[in-house]
Amino acid sequence: MTVAVAAVVFAVWHGRHPSAQPVSVASREQTPASAAPLVTASKPAPATALPSASSPALNAQSSQELSAVVKTILDGTGYREREKALQGLTGKLTDADRGALYDFLRQHDSADDRQLGQVLKNDLMNVLCQMEPPPQGLRELLSQIYQDGSQNIVLRDYALQHMAAFYRQMASAVGVDDQADELNQAQATLWGALASTDSSMAGTALLGLSQLSQQGWPGFDQDKISAAALKLAGDNSSGELTRITAIQVCASLGNRAALPAVQAAAQQGETIPVQIAAIAALGTLGGTDQIPFLNGVLEGNIDRLKLPAQHALGRIEQRLQQPRMASLGVPAGRLAN
Repeated sequence: MTVAVAAVVFAVWHGRHPSAQPVSVASREQTPASAAPLVTASKPAPATALPSASSPALNAQSSQELSAVVKTILDGTGYREREKALQGLTGKLTDADRGALYDFLRQHDSADDRQLGQVLKNDLMNVLCQMEPPPQGLRELLSQIYQDGSQNIVLRDYALQHMAAFYRQMASAVGVDDQADELNQAQATLWGALASTDSSMAGTALLGLSQLSQQGWPGFDQDKISAAALKLAGDNSSGELTRITAIQVCASLGNRAALPAVQAAAQQGETIPVQIAAIAALGTLGGTDQIPFLNGVLEGNIDRLKLPAQHALGRIEQRLQQPRMASLGVPAGRLAN
């Protein structure tokens, strides 16, 4: 069921931000000892050329100061060439290369409003967040992009997504002098973004906070995160993706206080995707009181809600059987048979 909900979240996100691929709650099983996957963008096909205007970031640096790889990333002849160059961006960056790449990400370009340009910048953020340790100034750069209203909203959201990836990599780094301050600032940015309820960014921040808390990183209060998810789940004025994410996080964290808000969203959600997410959450949080409603959905005329309702009923019924089966000495693994 969580996979089904993740598919709904992806479909909504994909419709609003064509090149985005958010991490689902269903994938949050990694621990600090194992680096979590970074945010990735779906690759459009076939690849076509990006606009061939000379990059301001490249013009700002003497061509003799920049590596061939960075020159290609900034001003290559096409998308595929520039993406291939990203694979060669390994090791410690020189000050010139780092400055040029940061300028490229920081400055708005006409390509930023098209899918290929968005994917290229997203993938560059991925590479930078994978470096050990993260390059100097990366957290500040991501924060600047996220907070810059002149940037394309997709890239702002990408920057916020990568703040959680930056946190994981910085927390794992060794010998970084300002490590604690960088981690505190990254966490503060994610918490602050929860106020951006008129866009998808509050949901992005909530997802990042929830992932980090469930992966066991210290300093993330699950009760506080759960309370924030509950507030967003019950806020009809929140953006669609933010509300879906909040409902999913409430279910993932087992926040039964969210049950009234979740059932209200399942019954009267402003969109079908919100209703689907809420019905799926009922399967995790609900009990006997929710069975009549779910049966009503199965008997209703909205076909898109029937499969989630069927799965939710199955999960509730399985939970209700567990005490009885346990009393008979039947192992839990036998319940699915």
